[in-house]
Amino acid sequence: MKKLTKLHQFVCIATLLTVFTSLTSAQEESAESDTTEIPAYEFEIEKGIDESVSSSIVATLNRTGTLIHSLESTPIQDLYLVRTQRDDFLYISADGRYLLIGDLYEQRTDSFANLTEERRQEIWKESLALAKTIDFAPEEGDIEYVVHVFTDISCGYCRQLHRNMDLYNELGIEIRYLAYPRAGKGSEAYQQMVSAWCSDDPKAAMTVLKNGGTIDAKECENTIDEQMILAQKMGLRGTPMLVLPSGQTIPGAVGPEELLSVLQQSEDS
Repeated sequence: MKKLTKLHQFVCIATLLTVFTSLTSAQEESAESDTTEIPAYEFEIEKGIDESVSSSIVATLNRTGTLIHSLESTPIQDLYLVRTQRDDFLYISADGRYLLIGDLYEQRTDSFANLTEERRQEIWKESLALAKTIDFAPEEGDIEYVVHVFTDISCGYCRQLHRNMDLYNELGIEIRYLAYPRAGKGSEAYQQMVSAWCSDDPKAAMTVLKNGGTIDAKECENTIDEQMILAQKMGLRGTPMLVLPSGQTIPGAVGPEELLSVLQQSEDS
């Protein structure tokens, strides 16, 4: 166990040294030439962050070719969270001198909370709220929970989940499907899922596909590619992948009663 811990430490140190070396080299090259300068672009800055601080951080990251999506404060004085346009997270000092790649934790009562992961989940929830999904909501009764599911029509566990759709709905759980054809873009599964999203009745089309059938090919403007990219950013390793209202992800099919229990526990925590 000790050897594994040391190896993990060496990997982390090597990663940071690589980042710092690249940063230093970029700074030295920038001093000799301005050819690496990135043209001005827009990004989000949290209200209250001093302009001199943001300018210093932007100047430093520009020299590494890093494009910023947003800049936010953290609970640590003079340490800021940068979300890049690749949706990576890094921490940087106010003067741009120190850079940290990794997650930031905060002690809460008797455990540590991962602040970085909490921020990721907030961003994922925002992205999911904008996604064009195929929704299976309860026909009667209230909707107690909304669960997003990245799914594939050729996945056995995905089909198992779909067979239980009525049971999820009876428990007040709405399932919102997003597409992740594992065979990749251009595959038969990909084309059939595009057709489902473009169908006049997407729910019926999805049910046919989940039962092993095929549907007529259709084309329209769709967001399947964006959904696949989002799934990868969220760490999908297989389908189905469930996303709870909190932003927490759960790999694999989860039965109706078990999912309800997980949702209730997540709500109470």
